[in-house]
Amino acid sequence: MTSRIIPTVSALVLAFHAAQAQEASRNRMSISYRAGFLIDADFKNHGSAPTPGGPSLAGSYSDGFVRTDNTGNAGGLTTHWGYDSPSQVSGGNVYLRGSRDGSIGENAGSDFSHGFEFLYGRYLGTLGKGRWGLDFGLNYMSVKIDAGFDASRSVLNVDGFGLGGIVPPGAPYAGPFTSGPGVPLLPSAGMPTVVSVQNQLDSTLYGFKAGPFWELPLFERVTLGVGAGFTLLVADTDYSFGESYGGIRRSGSVGRTDLLPGGYGSVSLSFSLTQRMSFDAGFQLQGAESMRLRTQDKEARLDLGLHFLWTSGLRWEF
Repeated sequence: MTSRIIPTVSALVLAFHAAQAQEASRNRMSISYRAGFLIDADFKNHGSAPTPGGPSLAGSYSDGFVRTDNTGNAGGLTTHWGYDSPSQVSGGNVYLRGSRDGSIGENAGSDFSHGFEFLYGRYLGTLGKGRWGLDFGLNYMSVKIDAGFDASRSVLNVDGFGLGGIVPPGAPYAGPFTSGPGVPLLPSAGMPTVVSVQNQLDSTLYGFKAGPFWELPLFERVTLGVGAGFTLLVADTDYSFGESYGGIRRSGSVGRTDLLPGGYGSVSLSFSLTQRMSFDAGFQLQGAESMRLRTQDKEARLDLGLHFLWTSGLRWEF
């Protein structure tokens, strides 16, 4: 009797442990560091209409004009000039700014964007020689892009006109076409001035993802995993700019939060450390809608169309 009981109990114990092992492998949970690259931004200027100041737009800027007076600009000077704001006067010059639609910087990006991801997966069955299931994940990443450019004169043309020591009339001012005593003169030709634009874009990306995965054992302790699915990013983004020329500075800022849907694909390798724990490393290709922010006459476009993510972390099976 005893000889029969012992093998029976041993078989039950082994079956129980086998069932436990099988049950223990139906779920997986991981936490990973993720680094994003190929995330960049484009920056644009929106032009503004020139100041009329007369029947012709020749010599017009967005904030003033310098035109020919009744003397034909004798001596290279004219009375027929104007400007809009006292902030345009700096260092003995009055600066006039022409603004047109155009790019002020493209494909500006950060080296790496850092974050982390929490992932839960459920094994649902076998497919070929591997197992498949569904993944659900939450992730976070911080994107910072700081980019400076000298604007093309076809987009921002700024000219400085020397005041010759005179105190300019109070702004806004529009000088007459006809010269006369006491009417202030200004050089009819300005000095081209470089316009520097500094852009700063800070975005915090909170993400949710869901989709199927498939795992294939390659060696005793190495498993290949692939996956794909849907992703939704909550982008909390701030954009600011500073435009400077001739000692004059303009600036602006804006912030907004957008929902950006998209998708992802992933490939990874899993290296078993213990029966339940493994080290995972892999790449993800993620795409989402782009985000645009505008303040004053500047616009930033955060391009999340296609970017890569490198991930590494620990995984537990239970």
